[in-house]
Amino acid sequence: FIKVEASDLLYQNSMMKPMVHGAPVEVHEEENIECTCQFAEAPSKKCLASQLFLKMTKREGRCIVRWSKVVSNCCSERHSSLKCPFCKRDNYSIVYECDGNSFQQHYINGDHRKNIFFSAAHKHRLRCYYSETGSSCDKFNVQLYWKFRRYLQPNKWLQEWLTREVQALTREEDVNIVVQHIVGVIESFVMINKREVSNRTPEQKRQDLKSLILDAARPFLSGRTERFVDEVELFLASGLTIQAYDQVYMKFLGLVVFDDDSDAEGAKHMRGPHVPLLHFFDEESDTEKANPRVESSLFLSMTSFGINEGPGKTVKDLGDSIKIGDRATSDVVVRLRTEEGRDDWLYCHSHILLEKSTFFAERLSDNWPTCQILDSRNCVEVYCQEPEFNYHVTALRLLYGTNSLPPDTLNSVRNALGLLRVSVELGCHQMIRTCVDYLEAVPWEETEEEEILRVIPRLGSQAEQILARLQPVNAITVSRIFLSAFHFATSSPPPSMNDLKSSAQEQLEYMLTEDDDAPLLTTNDEIKLKVKEYVGNLLNKFYDTLDSFSYREDELRVLLHSLISDLVWASQILAKMETMREFVQSWLEQSDRIVKALECSTPNPEMLETVVKVIEVAAKVLEAMAYGTVILPAAKRLQMVKSWVPFVRITKPLVDDCFAAKNEDLPFKMDNELWQSLESAFVSLVLALPSGDQEEILTDWLGSEQIRYPDLTEAFEVWCYRSKVAKRRLELLGMGRVNKPCL
Repeated sequence: FIKVEASDLLYQNSMMKPMVHGAPVEVHEEENIECTCQFAEAPSKKCLASQLFLKMTKREGRCIVRWSKVVSNCCSERHSSLKCPFCKRDNYSIVYECDGNSFQQHYINGDHRKNIFFSAAHKHRLRCYYSETGSSCDKFNVQLYWKFRRYLQPNKWLQEWLTREVQALTREEDVNIVVQHIVGVIESFVMINKREVSNRTPEQKRQDLKSLILDAARPFLSGRTERFVDEVELFLASGLTIQAYDQVYMKFLGLVVFDDDSDAEGAKHMRGPHVPLLHFFDEESDTEKANPRVESSLFLSMTSFGINEGPGKTVKDLGDSIKIGDRATSDVVVRLRTEEGRDDWLYCHSHILLEKSTFFAERLSDNWPTCQILDSRNCVEVYCQEPEFNYHVTALRLLYGTNSLPPDTLNSVRNALGLLRVSVELGCHQMIRTCVDYLEAVPWEETEEEEILRVIPRLGSQAEQILARLQPVNAITVSRIFLSAFHFATSSPPPSMNDLKSSAQEQLEYMLTEDDDAPLLTTNDEIKLKVKEYVGNLLNKFYDTLDSFSYREDELRVLLHSLISDLVWASQILAKMETMREFVQSWLEQSDRIVKALECSTPNPEMLETVVKVIEVAAKVLEAMAYGTVILPAAKRLQMVKSWVPFVRITKPLVDDCFAAKNEDLPFKMDNELWQSLESAFVSLVLALPSGDQEEILTDWLGSEQIRYPDLTEAFEVWCYRSKVAKRRLELLGMGRVNKPCL
């Protein structure tokens, strides 16, 4: 028989249920059912089923126990349960002699330890409730827990720990409703205190929470409720895992820590992922000095683990044998925590942290309220984001390496950046130097460069080495590289270098573009003069190639196409630099020569591509003349229109026919915008000419078969209106006699 407190009963509520433990029986108080059990020592005595639990005497209880043994012995096999002759339900134990403070319990199979859920951990926790806690509150620093508002931090082990506690006290496996009720009370308290600013003292808040838990648990735990509330507070204040809490608690009480292997199956449910054992925080005395504190705690730690090598020996004397995670020699616990609930502990050594990290040196000094922990260890909490967690671990491990870490061990810019951020945070100057040397020596991607720029402001003077490649250069250097690239881009390099030429042309255009930043190059007369010279050379090369094209067409087609493509790009650059005049004049003078050479060419798709490129350059020239970018006399403007209108009138239908045939092998695409801009330039040029010149051009246009392009309808309408009102307008202005329209 096992004597336990009455608080071990699960069904302590307003309506007690009679039971042979394990199978409750619903009984109404007015029912008077005669029990069919016959007792040897009291055969004539009648009993109510309700008396089986509530009013059963010691003598009657023992009769039932003896009866259960007789029934069990009559069976060939030993059973773990017994069927009640009254309710016909299986029962695993008999509870009797309940006097309000204690009761007796008899298990049918004679060995309650075979219970599946009741493990060694449950047994040891139950033993704790029969021992005095003594000064547990001081050891667990409960006052600091409330003073520093640590109760606002979530405890991810609380529900699992509560489940085991309630199971141990009630000996019932399914206690989920009870646990959820208690957890809900605690979480509600935390949420209210997070939202509201209260003037209540930490001690008052402590009593508030204990009262809430007491009211929530009393209906289920009865006499042991107050002790249960104290145990909940101790577990929350410790901040430990369940395994660590059990080990420290048992050691403090002087009890033998249960062996997991002896009851591995039963204790399996309480084990989570392996986490290093944490110890408790103790408040540091203000009178202690930093170095004596570290040395004394270090000596005590070594002595307690039996590794002290003699008087005066310290961890430093152990040399290279010191490694991170060595609990035998550790005197500092670094606790890494994230907002997502990750919480790991690394056992470190103060002399290494003090020497290589200003962050830890500050927190292990007299100026920082670092708390000592059990076994004379100190603890430093480090909060970080989840993506930075592994970099923090790596940084701590590297502190235990040699003084000079080779930069090539970082492997990638990403690793170096992650480690650099942590090194700056922890004040690890040697590690910062290593990361800076690595980043200075390797290329960066664009995203990595942006990240480097975010980290650099925190580096101070150490950032100069990295910033060297990002420093702006002077104007002379920019001009020199611009002219070198422009000369290469207009020098017609061999086809094998076309990719390099295209890249140079793209960057030259980017240097002159104004976007979110000002243009990289500010042009001056010297730069413009050189650019004109390079473009002039390119034009001359194009003209010479065009002269030979008529009898070497197959041979020179590729070269001609390359030259005209470069001229298209050059015209755009000249427009940005506002130096189009020389280019326009040169093109105007050679227009008849260009048109004549192209009219003699073979109108195949490959040649049409080159012809369209030539028209694109002509469009740039016509736009510069039409919109006032380059001012030329009317005679030259008329010459330009007369040269190019007939040519494009013939070329446009040829291009349209190629695309109408849906030839998939065409080397170029239809650019409607080019033809529209060219047509607009023609209209503007015609309207700016004297009316007599307009009449000549419009007459030729109206008599052409290709009247659809270019469409000069707008120019024709304006000419008609002007001609009709011209005499009246000029007479009103007092101009006298005017010339008659000559249409």
